[in-house]
Amino acid sequence: MLVDCQINELEKLLPIMGYVDETLFKRRYRRIAQLIRLSVQVMVVKALLNLWDPNYRFFTFGNINMTPTLEEYERILDFSNNSHKI
Repeated sequence: MLVDCQINELEKLLPIMGYVDETLFKRRYRRIAQLIRLSVQVMVVKALLNLWDPNYRFFTFGNINMTPTLEEYERILDFSNNSHKI
């Protein structure tokens, strides 16, 4: 299964994270180290994948379409982009 495979591959990085300079790693890769350490609920990811429309990049709940806002993407990715603000 694709989701399990990707999660298992990321978990292989955990043992070597203790040998990495966290400041340099964070400067280059932002919050990816925090994401690797997260506990993933595979059943929740599978359920959400059934609701995701890859063509339009949003979730469909019946007749309602939902997608993260720019601000939510910024928060998730730890990326501050003020170019879209008025």
